[in-house]
Formats: sequence, C-alpha cells, structure tokens
Amino acid sequence: MAIIRMTSAEIRKKHPLTANKLKRLKKIFAGEPDMTDPDNPDVAELLEKGLARRIGRPPKAVCKDMLNLRVDHFDLLALRHSGRGWQTRVSNWISEGIRKGVL
Repeated sequence: MAIIRMTSAEIRKKHPLTANKLKRLKKIFAGEPDMTDPDNPDVAELLEKGLARRIGRPPKAVCKDMLNLRVDHFDLLALRHSGRGWQTRVSNWISEGIRKGVL
C-alpha cells in the first residue's frame, strides 16, 4: 500500500462531509463526558498564583531577529567551514563593526 499525500482541499473533495456523516459525528460527540478534573486545577491559574513554573528556557531580555541575507557562495562556504558557531561569530562581527562605526 502506497502513502498518498493530499492537501486538505483534496481530502474534502474526495471525502465530502455529508449530512449523514455530520449527524453521526454530532451523536458521537454529544455524549462526550466533561473532561475537567476537580482534583487537578487549571495550569493557567497555578501560573498566575506562582505555584507552577514554565518548562523551558526563560525569555531573554534582548532577543535576536531572523534575517535573510544574500552572501557570495564561496564566502558562505568559508564561514561554514570555519567550524561550529559561525553564525554567532558573524553576528558578533556585525555588532563589533557597528560599535566601532565601521558600518
């Protein structure tokens, strides 16, 4: 069996949602139980009260922006072959040039 990729529009065209299918879905989900658990409070409330903490890296005070930059092919190859952290080094070179007034 082959895997076929389809867009959502193609799926809707091939398998339209008829009135009968819609009725069946409504019947299935009408009796859906309430999934809130009284023993487990909402996470948003805990975060507001300071009783829970967010997982992951804390936000930085100074963020970096994404940039699309066109660079000569050989210059980019040389930067990439300079080793890990080449993007940070380029960012530092630009910052240093701005501070010194070169740019």
